Amino acid sequence: MGGITRARLIRDAAVEMGLAVTVEDTGGAEIGTAAIAHMSLSTPESARLHTVDFHNWVTVSNATGMPACRDGQMASPTAPGLGVVPLEQEFSPPTYAT
Repeated sequence: MGGITRARLIRDAAVEMGLAVTVEDTGGAEIGTAAIAHMSLSTPESARLHTVDFHNWVTVSNATGMPACRDGQMASPTAPGLGVVPLEQEFSPPTYAT
C-alpha cells in the first residue's frame, strides 16, 4: 500500500462503500503489529474481518509494549504514539545509496 497513510485511505474508502476489511501487514515484529492493531481497532467493528498478531510469529522482537493476546484477541498498546518502545539494538545502522 505504500505505508499506513495510504492503507488508511484505502480502508476508509472500503468502509464507506460498505465493504469489510482485513487489516494486516506482510509480517513483522512489534512495531508493525502495533500499527496494524491501532488501525484495525479504529475500523468500525461492523467492517472488521480480522487481523493477525504477527509479532508472535517472529523470533526477534523490535520493541516492547505490545499487550499479550488473550482468548484469541489482540489489543493495541495504550502508551503514546504507537505505544511500543523500539529496541534500538535490534536495528542495523542506516545505509545510504551512493
